[in-house]
Amino acid sequence: MNSVATERDRTLDRMRGFAMLWVVFVHVLYWGAFYTSPFTDILKSFLLFEMPLFFFITGATNSMSRDTGYFSFVYKRFARVLIPYWVFAAICAVLSVGKYTLENGFDPLKSVLITGSWLVPIDRQFSNITYLTWALWFVPVYLCIVLLIPLMKKLVGKPLQFVMFGTLLGVFVISDVLNLGFVQKISFYALWTFAGMYYPLIREKLTSAKTRVILGAVAVLGAGVLTLLGLSGVSLDMQYNKFPPNMVFLVYSCTAMGVVGLLTPVLDSFFGKIEKTKFLGKIFEQFSVRSMTVFLYQVFAFNITLRAVAVLIPFSSPLWAVVKVIFCLVTTVLLCALLGVAFGWAEKIQPPSLERKHK
Repeated sequence: MNSVATERDRTLDRMRGFAMLWVVFVHVLYWGAFYTSPFTDILKSFLLFEMPLFFFITGATNSMSRDTGYFSFVYKRFARVLIPYWVFAAICAVLSVGKYTLENGFDPLKSVLITGSWLVPIDRQFSNITYLTWALWFVPVYLCIVLLIPLMKKLVGKPLQFVMFGTLLGVFVISDVLNLGFVQKISFYALWTFAGMYYPLIREKLTSAKTRVILGAVAVLGAGVLTLLGLSGVSLDMQYNKFPPNMVFLVYSCTAMGVVGLLTPVLDSFFGKIEKTKFLGKIFEQFSVRSMTVFLYQVFAFNITLRAVAVLIPFSSPLWAVVKVIFCLVTTVLLCALLGVAFGWAEKIQPPSLERKHK
């Protein structure tokens, strides 16, 4: 593990960029609501693998990072998320207070409450602007998982690694039964983070026949289980099963990640070629390197593109829905890249060092 601690794995960067692009694509389908029949709801819900992939990548990148003390690690990782979040939150608070004031007149107490709700990243922000808070559940979940990452990293390859897997899975199952939503999210995505820490052990084997057979078997077995669940009357709408994640979503995620694993060499090659192009390479760079910024600020892009498509393409039919999806996807990706350039500086801010300077 230490031999790769200082390496930059370009495959992970490309897969992170792919995952962020996929987030935008999924949000176009869901936030745009261009397809809303029961059949299409289930069909598009089978595209919801982006968050398991994100947390897998989180585990993979942290498994190859340089070891530091626990508090130093948590401090730096928190700062890496909270500084961009607070910059974003300050903008959102100003916009939310401004919109409320225009609609209802200035209310000092309400303005303080709105602003205060944005300061603490606990997925309880107040805003009357569409989409602004819809994806922010990710922030508190990620911060909680950061607290577990140093312990996970120490257990990889050790006998207690099975205890960690068993504990996380057990907590997830129990919290699912008891419907403890926030605990379900943490334990579920912690499982994928821990799984990602084994990436350095398998990255050179992703193209081997044995690995591909295993990944294929996982995908086929998972698809079979999902089919049986569907036939037994269990809802296969993964949007319903994802919030919060339940056992059905765990089966689906394993299935989808098996497919992603099979496609990783192809995706790596494709986006490697994209990176070398002048225009598309610059766009993709924002999604792979400034993914946190793009994730936060995508809501501003959607507020523009989804309003624009309603004015420019006011037609209703399955064919026009395809046109709307393509229009929104292209324009949102372009706007997100611009927002990444405009606000990516917040990700570069280094917090004050915790180490004392000795003369």
